[in-house]
Amino acid sequence: MTDNPLATAHELLADDRQAEALIQFDAAIRLDPQNPVAYAGRAIANIGLDRTEEAIGDYEQVIELSPDDFNAHFARGRLLEDQGKLREAIADYRAVIGLQPDAKAAYLSRAGAYEKLRQYSLAIRDYAEVADIDPADARPHLLMGKINGRSGQIEDAVRNFADAAERDQSSADAFYNLGVATMKQGDAESAIFAYTESIKIDSENPKAFLNRGGAYRAADRLDDALDDYSRAIELAPGDGRAYYSRGATYEDQGLDEEALADFRAVVGSEADGKLKRRAQRRVARLRQ
Repeated sequence: MTDNPLATAHELLADDRQAEALIQFDAAIRLDPQNPVAYAGRAIANIGLDRTEEAIGDYEQVIELSPDDFNAHFARGRLLEDQGKLREAIADYRAVIGLQPDAKAAYLSRAGAYEKLRQYSLAIRDYAEVADIDPADARPHLLMGKINGRSGQIEDAVRNFADAAERDQSSADAFYNLGVATMKQGDAESAIFAYTESIKIDSENPKAFLNRGGAYRAADRLDDALDDYSRAIELAPGDGRAYYSRGATYEDQGLDEEALADFRAVVGSEADGKLKRRAQRRVARLRQ
């Protein structure tokens, strides 16, 4: 430790001794109340102590003393966003972008805040900016795809997810969502390919097996579909959707006893009420 409270505070902060660091930052600020570095350090200590309002106040002091400090704007924006103060957070992210036009993190954060406000066109605009700043980054394409998929812009979503998968071939999420989108287009074979790539990367995702099973069934590859539904059940035994889908496939093959067992399993599962009622109707029909 030194006789300099600011240097001592930073040493304590590096050792995760936030409460002791806070005392030293207070002392440093008393010695020099115009030093933005002391307020920024105290903000970090306050964050470590879950003192969010105090941290926001410290960043306000930093910005007052050093208006071009983009780190302070960004940090305050993140804290405000965590508090649900989205428009105030967006204002801080906008300030960062004004100071650093190629600030990917600010565009991504502002896009996320726009999504929370359901201002999806503005979110897509910001994700597109990230894609222009860093053409190799898969994230903006993936995030644009999810927005387009939810809003029914399936052709755009397919393009976005394909772009994401091309940029990051280790992204199970990109391939999985590409499978979802291509299946919505009625392209079962492309969906099978995408889900298979996703499963190669993450073989423990029951939804990937469930959805690939649906694509196999749509392609009339029923044995493959049964295999995938069975694997989905192994991975998520409480999810009634795989039992229902496997039961329907067994019924397609005329295997009524196997179908009946699966539909009964749906009724006893954690499935929602609507799916349980559908299963009950199929049980009643098979028992006739």
